[in-house]
Amino acid sequence: MRALMANRNFRLLFVGMAASMIGDSMLMLVLAIWVNQLTGSASAAGLTLLALAAPTLLAPIAGWLVDRLPRRGFLFGANLASAAIMLPLLAVHGRGQLWLLIVVTVAYGASFVFVDPAQTGVIKHVVPADQLGAANGMLQTVKQGLRLLGPLAGAGIYVALGGPVVAMINAGTFVVAAAAVLLLKLGRAPVAGATDTAVEEAGAEPPGALLHEITAGFRYVLHDVLLRRLTIGLLVAIFALEFVESGIFALIGDVMHRSTTLIGVITCAQGAGAVVGGVLAARLMRRFRGVPTLAAGVLLAALGIAALGTARLAVVFPAATVFGFGFTLVLVAANTLIQQRAPHRYIGRVVAASDGIISVGQVTALALGAGLVTILDARLIMVLIGLGLAGSAAYLWRSRHADIAAPEPQPDPVATTP
Repeated sequence: MRALMANRNFRLLFVGMAASMIGDSMLMLVLAIWVNQLTGSASAAGLTLLALAAPTLLAPIAGWLVDRLPRRGFLFGANLASAAIMLPLLAVHGRGQLWLLIVVTVAYGASFVFVDPAQTGVIKHVVPADQLGAANGMLQTVKQGLRLLGPLAGAGIYVALGGPVVAMINAGTFVVAAAAVLLLKLGRAPVAGATDTAVEEAGAEPPGALLHEITAGFRYVLHDVLLRRLTIGLLVAIFALEFVESGIFALIGDVMHRSTTLIGVITCAQGAGAVVGGVLAARLMRRFRGVPTLAAGVLLAALGIAALGTARLAVVFPAATVFGFGFTLVLVAANTLIQQRAPHRYIGRVVAASDGIISVGQVTALALGAGLVTILDARLIMVLIGLGLAGSAAYLWRSRHADIAAPEPQPDPVATTP
């Protein structure tokens, strides 16, 4: 950790990302609560989360842009655009502006699609390979730790001052993130497969057919055994987890007969477990390797979600803590494995391809979940989610030896003639 914080570029990136995480931790839950209170429908709240996830289908285009444009400039512009997206929420004051709230939610979801691969590329550029696990662990510790205060603060500000104020706070954090990115100093690095030294942040590469370039990340993921297995396992896990988004509103409101603001408290319990997970993730990966840590994280998440099905306050909070711990292990291990396996030159498209494949399950699950809560008891939904996660953990565990061997030689997925 000391070596990481001695890295000026990482310090700046850490400050910028932490700032935007603060705003996100407050706003994302508020958007669902906002819609829920305007409509009085748990399904509508689930559809709000679907609106956030739907733009992930744009991931391949986002990854291609990240690899083709200067990454620092792209990340700077994406953060400023994310701040601007918040401004229309100033006009939302009642049910009549519900459509505007949904439109902004979709645009907000799109901002993640473009910001995330750019951030991953910059992290890979400024952090040595042997420190990636520690860097991801630190970032996830902050992100998940904000669950202790962010949702409660967001819900409190929403109740006291309204949703537009929460949105403007989030806009301000994106401006801070943009300023931090502007101060980064990225040097030159060799680009794998290029004939000379190029500016890494520009992602310079020989041009090819547009569709072939955009889909290069998918071919890379499918060719690399570990990335392929990792993506399939996460696809199953995320598909199962996305049912939680709609199910939790039904569990709290329809089964436990509590206010949906209780979700903020549950999220804080999740954040407590996540902080511990973020602190220990890098150490566990060094001790047990990446894939076993990933599989163990998915299994712990399964146990936590299944326990939520008891619908008892005495169980719900510790269950959320276990889930937070496990899911943070999943995030840190998955991000680190992808960063380590993907070359600088294709990092944007590899991240986008993995996210794009997973997003198919994510969007499908969110759409089904909004209707499923009207058919099945929320407690049964939680148990079924736990079983799905357990299956994903078993599949990933079978791949535990794949990250020992060096990556297979990779063909140039852009230069190769389709």
